[in-house]
Amino acid sequence: MEHFENVDDYFSLLNPEQREALEALRILVLTTVKGVEETISYGMPAYKYKGALVYYGAFKKHYSFFPGGIVEQYQVQLKDYKISKGTLQISYKQEAPLDIIKKIILDRVKQNEEKALAKGKKK
Repeated sequence: MEHFENVDDYFSLLNPEQREALEALRILVLTTVKGVEETISYGMPAYKYKGALVYYGAFKKHYSFFPGGIVEQYQVQLKDYKISKGTLQISYKQEAPLDIIKKIILDRVKQNEEKALAKGKKK
């Protein structure tokens, strides 16, 4: 696995098609979640907000968005895309469903906030 210092480092190795696709996800996450932390985890861009939020990564013929199990709740809206456990796979030839991805991100924020609140009550 490659070692990247930061997301810009990761992006520097992408081809233009990959960079354009992933930059759209990057901008979406950074503009949707106030106070989100951008980092590298598992060798790919990762975002934290009161815990792990979402990840994404570039592959040869597609890119993947990793929001966790919540993606399965969006199977109907994402019927034109490949979904597997915790993963949304998008071909570079497809238009990214950014509106749905934004909803998923907001749902993940809500999950993390609820989890943090529940943790605080247990103390």
